[in-house]
Amino acid sequence: MTRILYRLSLLCLMTLVNAGCAEQPRPLNLTPEQQASFIQQATSQEKLTVSDVKQALSKATYQPSIINKMTKPAEGKSYGDYRKLLLTQKRIDLGKAFMKEHSFAFNEAKRKYSPRNDRIYFGY
Repeated sequence: MTRILYRLSLLCLMTLVNAGCAEQPRPLNLTPEQQASFIQQATSQEKLTVSDVKQALSKATYQPSIINKMTKPAEGKSYGDYRKLLLTQKRIDLGKAFMKEHSFAFNEAKRKYSPRNDRIYFGY
């Protein structure tokens, strides 16, 4: 489950990075030390194979425009302002119902992959 989520995340990131940008993607150009460090971290924390991480890194690209969009806030609203807009009682209730409905799948993923508690919330 974690590997699938990781691959989907990488695919989404690569799609976002490559979609709708005026500038051409360019390789990440990681030093061997940076690449080795990333591979070690990804394989130890996310239970991925070295070959999976290397394959994902070989397809990854760097685009400054995407990094700029990710690092600066889109608006001047604070987290508290967004929380009031997004964290409504209706959404909380729907989330609890979803977690209850899919509890078997979540518990099976937790048992099989033992994700850290801060990655997946199981308190339904």
